[in-house]
Amino acid sequence: MKLKMPDGTTVEAQRMESTPVREDWNLYKLTDGTIIRLRITATDIFRLETIDEVTGQHHYYVRHNTIVAANEPEK
Repeated sequence: MKLKMPDGTTVEAQRMESTPVREDWNLYKLTDGTIIRLRITATDIFRLETIDEVTGQHHYYVRHNTIVAANEPEK
């Protein structure tokens, strides 16, 4: 399939099926004690026809969502 990239170019790509192996949360503590949690989840993964010159491996394009949660301290 043809996939339009963010820079406007079009590349040949193959949508890949995937199964989550691990999706960890990143935690950030704010100065007021609030804990912000972030997690990125992939919604679509594509293997592009282009090859990285250094590694010799395909490039991948990942569509994703960022989940944000906040836990404020008791007042």
